[in-house]
Amino acid sequence: MKNGMSPLGWVAFVTFIAGTLFGCTSILHKIWPDDDKPLSIQASYVYRAGGTGPLLPITSGVELSSGDHYKSYFKANQDCYVYVYQTDATGQVFRLFPLKQFDGVMLNHNNPVKAEADVVLPSDDRFFYLDNTIGKEKIYFIASLQRNSDLETLEGRMVNALQAEDERQISESRQAINAYLTKRGMGAISKTQTVMVAWNDGDATFPITGYLFESLKEENVHTLDFMHR
Repeated sequence: MKNGMSPLGWVAFVTFIAGTLFGCTSILHKIWPDDDKPLSIQASYVYRAGGTGPLLPITSGVELSSGDHYKSYFKANQDCYVYVYQTDATGQVFRLFPLKQFDGVMLNHNNPVKAEADVVLPSDDRFFYLDNTIGKEKIYFIASLQRNSDLETLEGRMVNALQAEDERQISESRQAINAYLTKRGMGAISKTQTVMVAWNDGDATFPITGYLFESLKEENVHTLDFMHR
């Protein structure tokens, strides 16, 4: 177990599946894009070593340790659909967004995400944490102006497998989601630049290195690798 949740973030979420699949507030919602500007996402990832001390940036290639606490922030310039996943060295997949609840607290991180909304994962006052599974970790951030029906179909199969407690189907669904994320991570990386993102920590506000990535294509994809030692 990682991040205080079971694989793909489904703790109680499997019982919520009917009617509001994957946190989307309405299956009829349609986003009308602004063709004159790209979908632009500002994102930042931070951690506390051992769960204490100052917030530090997570950038590509940084090393984190078991027990470190971490969280992320993002903001989009247009209404869009966002899907954030994390994979570890064993092939486990954890969904970080959408996320209905975390650590027993309702979050209601839903799709679609509103333009200019500040989103902190898991929440302002909580962190994910690293378990004892060491190796390469990867975060996939996928955003688009339309729902990603392919990805949601794969997630639906995982939900069914978890509900049925079918280990073979769970394994196959996990592999399918991993394959989908790997393909997107290799072939659809968006234009990315480094930016400074303001973080609040108690009464203090300070800048931390983050990313601005944008794309005029169907999907806006960003990946971040770090080592878990």
